[in-house]
Amino acid sequence: MKISWLSRLGIALFVAPAALAHDLHVDPKLGLDLPDRGSATSPFRTLSYACARAAATDTVRLAEGVYDQASGETFPIDLRPGVTLTGSTPATTRIEHAGPGPAILVEGAHGIGATTIRELTVALDGAHPTSLAIESSHSVTLNRCRIVGGSEGLLYLPGDHPTPDVLRIEDSWFLHQQSLSVDVRVASNGTVPSEVVFSRNLVLGGDVSVTLAEDLPGALANGSIVIAANTLAGGSGLLANQSWTSPDMRPRSAQWLIKENRITSSSGTGLDFEYAMQGSALRAELDVLIEANTISGLLGGVRTACAGTSLPGVSTAEISIAYNDFQGTTSGLEIVIDPPTS
Repeated sequence: MKISWLSRLGIALFVAPAALAHDLHVDPKLGLDLPDRGSATSPFRTLSYACARAAATDTVRLAEGVYDQASGETFPIDLRPGVTLTGSTPATTRIEHAGPGPAILVEGAHGIGATTIRELTVALDGAHPTSLAIESSHSVTLNRCRIVGGSEGLLYLPGDHPTPDVLRIEDSWFLHQQSLSVDVRVASNGTVPSEVVFSRNLVLGGDVSVTLAEDLPGALANGSIVIAANTLAGGSGLLANQSWTSPDMRPRSAQWLIKENRITSSSGTGLDFEYAMQGSALRAELDVLIEANTISGLLGGVRTACAGTSLPGVSTAEISIAYNDFQGTTSGLEIVIDPPTS
């Protein structure tokens, strides 16, 4: 079994000439939104004002309190790529959004540096808002956050062209979303594989979907996906999707590790892993390890399905399933392999 353990797991460093990082401080009770403020002793009042002035490599530091429309916030809050947003703790720093659209939006600017969001809560009121919408940002880390309510918790899209996405979601809670708690869709640029780490998270009441696909022109669904040590309960479980569909001879390679998760689905299959290998001249190599999980679903524990391999392409898929506990009312484990497609 070959699983390449994210040889570049550390976020790629961006070196900018003569760039200086600054700390911008925000306090919804004591701050004022004036150009000469933003220090620890003279903070801004709103996160919106601070983010409009933050540049890549800057850190926006939120004091304890509630950041909402009543405190002066304008949504969505536009967080520039490369900026770090940090609260005091998830229990004391809250961003509350009750209107349409995302609470926080990160988009554009590839290769500019790592965007980090940590130590805060984003709470949504209503069925429509998305907590975090991230599009086209090269490198994003979400750490020790709580995402509460709303329709979707985190939406991550590759934008209008493929990029070598690096996404880490760790030690965070996604609570009571009405649809998808986490919806991640990545597409490599064909030079550098994408990397996704989703680990030690708690998801209650929503679904998690992770897809590595070739949706965009020139994209290659190459990369490493690690989904480990999470607890998912009450939704439809985990949907993992690997899709190679572009008709060219560039080599494809992807590795998935799904390990030590506890997944309980109340409406379907606990884990549904689907992969498609299609195209007129496809060369693809897929390695999947599903190990040491406890998974149960209303219909089934685990389902894996292959949509076929096209000829004359030469493709291989190796799926190892070991040391798991699967439970379901109809089946514990279901494997579906469709015939090759032209």
